[in-house]
Amino acid sequence: MIESITYNNLLIVPQTLKSHFGTDFDSREFGVIDINSGDTFKFPALHIRGPRSVENTENLQSALRISEEYERLEGNWFYGGICSPHFGHFFSESIHRLKGYIENQHKYDGLLFLPSPFRGSFDWIENLPSYIKFTFESHFGVDINNIKWILEKTVVNKLTVQRQEFSLGNVADKDYVDFLRRISQKYVNTNFTISNYVFSRANYITMGRCLGLDYIFRSLNGFHVINPENYSIEQQIENIVNADIIIIEEGSAIHLLDLIGYTKAKILFISRRGRNGRYWKKMYQNKCKDFCFFDDVKQINHSMLGGPGVLPSLLSLSKIEVFLKDSVDNYEAKLDAKMYYEECSKDLEKIVNKKKLSEISGLYIEFEEVFNELNSPVGNF
Repeated sequence: MIESITYNNLLIVPQTLKSHFGTDFDSREFGVIDINSGDTFKFPALHIRGPRSVENTENLQSALRISEEYERLEGNWFYGGICSPHFGHFFSESIHRLKGYIENQHKYDGLLFLPSPFRGSFDWIENLPSYIKFTFESHFGVDINNIKWILEKTVVNKLTVQRQEFSLGNVADKDYVDFLRRISQKYVNTNFTISNYVFSRANYITMGRCLGLDYIFRSLNGFHVINPENYSIEQQIENIVNADIIIIEEGSAIHLLDLIGYTKAKILFISRRGRNGRYWKKMYQNKCKDFCFFDDVKQINHSMLGGPGVLPSLLSLSKIEVFLKDSVDNYEAKLDAKMYYEECSKDLEKIVNKKKLSEISGLYIEFEEVFNELNSPVGNF
């Protein structure tokens, strides 16, 4: 059980367009300050990602020394922490203080969040994305009218703070997993007819994807390939909770596991960045029957394609074939390198056309080099 601590007169410094958890660490100046004791931050309120907090506490010290008038919020409130409207970061980083509030809603006037900007504004707060409304109201039973979005420096009369129950790169406590499991029981459907799913990233090919996967997915028998963004969050959760095997490409869809306590499914995770499978398994292996990963991939690192998060990648066909035979019962397909090459070439052409790239001979050369490194040479552009 994670302890909740109640403080008086805490100063909340909001995220801004120039200072938020997506900006350079040196420019961050947001978080929670105790203006009575002189403490410049409270550990339970820090937002942990991996081994450290995302807040720059030295900058928070500077904020405390600046003499100015603050807004005042009376009442007894619960600290929800940072809230990002980005699909993946909402589920992985914005909901994991809610348990303490949900179990004691009657004690509080409401829930405080430090919203993150999205595409240069905070306009999303006025028209919450459907997945945020569903998660708060339908999934967790939190009235969004009781949420206070902190956009100005505000001194809160009474604020209860509890550390995150889960954070990126770490493992959720059993108590929290059990809490989520109780909630996700309402999605169990004994009459569910589809056992095996592929959660495809085909519609995000310009935002980072392993090329040629559609050819590999066509080799699977008994799998239903879906684009998760075409389904409601409720439908996606129901699919995850009731499936036997789920193949998920690395992307935001994996973070729906943050909403559930457990699925009887075996998760087969396919990396798009490579050599990061253990990172994902560490976080989610206690939420499913089994978590297997394939991360023997290599990105096509060409400057015109963008940063690491959006680079396309290629995989070793022989190794993915072994992975599927080890992970899927009765998988007997013989994958053909030439057919895989042709699928990858089509995918690369889609990226070139959608990004309207020119002078692309160097890109094609890079593609050939990476493909031939992982597979037997089969052709050229």
